[in-house]
Amino acid sequence: FEQEGQNPLLVMPSAPAQDSRAGASGGENLEDLLAEWLAACRRFDERAAEQVATTALSLYPVETVLAGLFQKGLARIGDGWYRGEVTVQQEHFASALALRRLDALIAAAALPTRRGRILLACPPKEDHTFSALMLTLLLRRKGWDVVYLGANVPVQQLAQTIEQVAPKLVVLTAMHLQSAASLMEMAEFVKQFEVPVVFGGLAFNRIEGLAQRIHGEFLGDNLLDAVGRIEQAIEVGITEKKTTPQTKAVKATRDMFRERRAQIDARMRQQEGGPVGIREHLPVANGQLGNDIDAALSLGGMPFLGEDVEWIRAYLENLNIPPAALSQYLHAYAKAVKAEMGEAGTTVAGWLDDRAGALVST
Repeated sequence: FEQEGQNPLLVMPSAPAQDSRAGASGGENLEDLLAEWLAACRRFDERAAEQVATTALSLYPVETVLAGLFQKGLARIGDGWYRGEVTVQQEHFASALALRRLDALIAAAALPTRRGRILLACPPKEDHTFSALMLTLLLRRKGWDVVYLGANVPVQQLAQTIEQVAPKLVVLTAMHLQSAASLMEMAEFVKQFEVPVVFGGLAFNRIEGLAQRIHGEFLGDNLLDAVGRIEQAIEVGITEKKTTPQTKAVKATRDMFRERRAQIDARMRQQEGGPVGIREHLPVANGQLGNDIDAALSLGGMPFLGEDVEWIRAYLENLNIPPAALSQYLHAYAKAVKAEMGEAGTTVAGWLDDRAGALVST
């Protein structure tokens, strides 16, 4: 439950790269270049990493380098952080280099040649911009006029932007549960302007059924293929689907959880000690879990939280913290929910207790 408790380099799964040997000269292939780039990032060698990127871009199409070097490289570094083999500083260094290169490529892209503008944004609580920037670059290379708004875009100010930009399509990305809940709210907001919405991101690839809660068309789990789907959405429209609404009971539970959350957090702070390995991170853990519960209920139910709990379990195990510690913490949080919400908290507390029990029974 570190401050970086959600992998800061979450990205959509890598698209199948073109033949890593195609177009190479002097024996260079993309896998070798990837290994060199990763090694340079781990030793904080900016010059070497930039030289590798320049070499890759001179040998391969931009799309191949994006998927096979930057996207795959950041995914591997993120996995290394998750396993405790890569430091946060190394991860941030690599991310900064990749984002800077993307910014440079976007700035160098040719002027738009196709009619119609695309508005691309990350919703509130979404700070991971790599996939959104990749989409921006790929679409601009296809001749589209993309207005990229960046990370953590407030919903409230979006109306004026839509009226000013007059986009043919709005593209939204979310990488984790909390920003997926914000994306759902943003997509519903855009609906009133009768502008088609498409969306994607790791959150919808990881969590089963989540995409069905969102207004608009899901772009799938392949970032390169998403470009074609976006073009199709502009040219022929999107396929409207019937979203699964939040039930009144779940909404009532969410609303009461919000009302009583400060008291729940206070009860958790009063605990003596806390589970070994988690006690020093209790303030961050309480904030993260509370935000995830709010997001899961907003999206339709506690089961949407399952993937995050499993992620945390494996992460803690990589730090040699046993599942029993997480189980103890979830039981304690469930107890605090019951005390503050009574019968209204049965759904939340029951799910937490069930998941806590499963952690130590497997």
